[in-house]
Amino acid sequence: MEDFQAHRASKAHLERVQTGDKTLHCVLCNKSFTSQAQVDEHRAGKWHKQRAQQKKERYTVKVCYDFMRGECKWGDGCSFEHTETKAMRSGRAFEKTRSRACDNFTRNRKCRFGDKCLFSHDAEQYRETAK
Repeated sequence: MEDFQAHRASKAHLERVQTGDKTLHCVLCNKSFTSQAQVDEHRAGKWHKQRAQQKKERYTVKVCYDFMRGECKWGDGCSFEHTETKAMRSGRAFEKTRSRACDNFTRNRKCRFGDKCLFSHDAEQYRETAK
């Protein structure tokens, strides 16, 4: 740890940061790094793992529906769960969501996801929801 602190205080480190080298971030811990090696070391460390565990305990897991569709643009920065489950692989996760009516389709009679929407656009189900 002393080596790391000495590196951060070194003139070479400060010059790299000030010259506009790409800065990497850990969104979970709100920390910045100047190299991928530092990020990897941080992610393997106790502090980061503890924060990740606290985050899991604090929030209920919400699945990223964009990830389920295979098109999440946020990647690791997404605040929703990207862990693929057996239910996702078998299609059971889709069956569960498709049993519920699409809120956008119910309200507006249109949905930007179209056939890729995880929720039902069934007209019969729409009538039941609207009642």
